[in-house]
Amino acid sequence: MKKRVIGIIVSVELLLVIIIPLITFNWVQGTKSIAENRNLTSFPSLFDSEGRIRDDLLVVLDDWFKDNIGLRDSFINLSSVISFNILHTSTSEKVEIGKGGWLFYSAENNLSIVDGTYPDFDEEKLALYCEQLVEVRNRLAEQGREFVLILPPSKVSIYPEYIQSGDYHIMETPADIIADYIEGHSDLRVVRLKDALLEEKNKNGEQLYYKTDTHWNFRGRYVGYRKIIEDFNDWGLIDTPPLEARFYEKGAYSGDLARMLGAVNLDGDKCSEDSYNAVELVGSFVQSVSNEKSEEFEALMTAEGISDGGSMWTNPNESDGPSLLLYGDSMIGSCNIDYIAANFSETSFVWSYVLRQEMIDFVDPDIVALDISERGLSSCLPGLFDSYLNIKIVKDKEKGILDIYYEDNGKLESCYMPTWSEANDQSDLVWYEAEREGENCWHVRVDLNDHESGRYITHIYDGPNGSGKYITATSFDVGKITMSN
Repeated sequence: MKKRVIGIIVSVELLLVIIIPLITFNWVQGTKSIAENRNLTSFPSLFDSEGRIRDDLLVVLDDWFKDNIGLRDSFINLSSVISFNILHTSTSEKVEIGKGGWLFYSAENNLSIVDGTYPDFDEEKLALYCEQLVEVRNRLAEQGREFVLILPPSKVSIYPEYIQSGDYHIMETPADIIADYIEGHSDLRVVRLKDALLEEKNKNGEQLYYKTDTHWNFRGRYVGYRKIIEDFNDWGLIDTPPLEARFYEKGAYSGDLARMLGAVNLDGDKCSEDSYNAVELVGSFVQSVSNEKSEEFEALMTAEGISDGGSMWTNPNESDGPSLLLYGDSMIGSCNIDYIAANFSETSFVWSYVLRQEMIDFVDPDIVALDISERGLSSCLPGLFDSYLNIKIVKDKEKGILDIYYEDNGKLESCYMPTWSEANDQSDLVWYEAEREGENCWHVRVDLNDHESGRYITHIYDGPNGSGKYITATSFDVGKITMSN
């Protein structure tokens, strides 16, 4: 009798384990998982473009089922709690749990920065990067604009002592290597932020990066802002000192690394640090721009495929001062842009590393700056400026002709430039075969009468009709191109 009762109880438990997840199955498409901070897989299409049952149907159905099974978030949270609090291991392959509550981003070679294996910069690569940056500077100088490179360091470069997986210390890292080479082989202006942050860290022991985030905290941001403005003043680009800061304490904070880990307590709470300092710049009156120009700015970013966005700022206190266009990522652009704007008349931020002449012409800045986070240097620099430096577009307004030039330095045996206007979804696509102009340049002449007006897209291939290798691309508005003389 006892065995029978136990058997019934076990059977009921097993039945509940099977039935409850099925009863609570998520049938709502596009639902976001709170535990994983991502959208769950929607129900897949059962047929391919020719109306036949998909070859991978079982695979995509399995992915959909696993993503939407009932109580998924609860089980993920429970797993996170056990892993973090009992096993002391990370629940994300992108996060390493460090010492003293510190978390570190472990993807994209970030930890390799401090073990000396990243990046693989050799003399040839450094020379190429330096040459391209100088070319960018020279092209902007021809337009009457200044160019500055800004190098924010990774958190691992400033706080290696808290990394659990090794005995790391302050050392030469990618930002040092790039800056040393550029300064030794050119007169390019480089803002070195690592030394300023280390000096501040050693001087007063204040925490400069969040423990639970990849980014610097408000104190670190202010150190970065102060160094940037000091350097700009030393170079004579501006004539306004950095503003003083007023710090004040705020409550608990959970950053992007904490979100990657998920909940570490049964009540759903994530890793957090007890408090952090916020900052207010004394005497800053910068304002976010929201008008017709900012709408055009947003539209131009969308047309260029910039999904992360950007921002525009104005400063009534510096109405006669220089203007700034900043290209870059979240370290400077999202965290510091409203600070930096306090020392310029107008400030624009584009969340991208890819410079476009059309955007530069639209914003019309006195200074163009580019910030590249340290872990992205090796992956971003190769080919970063190919489109900007190698493609030139000239329009003859009276004749309705567009000339496209692509400099390949003699590398390609043939070159094709498929071009179309965005308006009609490639219905006016033409595969233009380019002709050599000298040893290093290809040229195509486009008759604008063969296309719709508005925004154009041009791709560069080494073969016709998609059979060749894709090289690069550009986009432009035919009404905003520099006209030929």
